[in-house]
Amino acid sequence: VYSTENGLGSNSVTFLYPIKKEHLLVSTEKGAQVFNTRDGKFYRVTNIIDPPFNSFVPNSYPLLVIGANKMATFDSTTLQFENTIPFPDPFPFAPTCIISDKQGNIFFNDEHHLYFIAAKKERTVKIIENLFTELLIDKKGYLWAATLQNGLYRLQYIFANNKLEIIDSVHFLPGENIRSLFEDSRGNIWVGTRYHGVYRFSKNITTAYTISNIDQSKGLSSNWIKGLAESANGDLWVASLQGLDKMIQQNS
Repeated sequence: VYSTENGLGSNSVTFLYPIKKEHLLVSTEKGAQVFNTRDGKFYRVTNIIDPPFNSFVPNSYPLLVIGANKMATFDSTTLQFENTIPFPDPFPFAPTCIISDKQGNIFFNDEHHLYFIAAKKERTVKIIENLFTELLIDKKGYLWAATLQNGLYRLQYIFANNKLEIIDSVHFLPGENIRSLFEDSRGNIWVGTRYHGVYRFSKNITTAYTISNIDQSKGLSSNWIKGLAESANGDLWVASLQGLDKMIQQNS
């Protein structure tokens, strides 16, 4: 476990993001740091927007970090923030999670809904009413949407003829308070919760998933999980209110 005793700015981590083979961007309530997973050292980052940061935009280049009322770009070469960016039109408010698919379509949230904007940015479409906390588009193109009190949704959608259609929706972990999502290099979906640690969704030969749970009884330092990331050697890093845990994945 890595904590303030090892140089972490605060044990309350808000998210993790892999930025190089051995480096993670670590966001805490006091701001951002770079963590070298190889030597276990934390390095200072100059914050150009006020912490704490809400989240990041997955697969953005350069990486976009989402603040309370604007975003900031993070340079993976200098390992520092570079520029501040306002939320672009037609965003009607400051979302806490944003994600874009391969076609440039954007999904984002407010306090009560999930929204969609087509790549042409013609109009905003309200999709689902719920308290959404995290979004993920996996390698197969499924949209995973985590909620504060109602578990996890996996949505299959198509956008054609200027119309969004949800063609399949599966509800997992009803009642769970979810704070983080991550897909690892093996295609497993990892789900970090507020009260019950981490769930791993492993794909079966069929379309179903094998769901396993890892919590404090199995070695985690906390059941309140705030972020998940994978290092180049396949280790999973878990951020919680107690700092950073390192999990070494087994083949089973």
